[in-house]
Amino acid sequence: MSVRDDVCGACRPAWLQLPPACAARFACVLQRAHHGSHQDLTGHTWYVTTELAEALAVDLAAHRLRNLAEEARG
Repeated sequence: MSVRDDVCGACRPAWLQLPPACAARFACVLQRAHHGSHQDLTGHTWYVTTELAEALAVDLAAHRLRNLAEEARG
């Protein structure tokens, strides 16, 4: 099995995966260092930036902290 170094190869983050699970695991087939959205071999696209991932992580953490505070208040 050969590995192609001319394609992006990025995989969809777990929080963007859609059913069926196997289809959501296809890597990006676009040229390495492409601009814009990633695209898998089925034509599905996704777009992720570091800023978006960080914002989502902060939002999820804040939501969890709110829930913990509410549980502590009883």
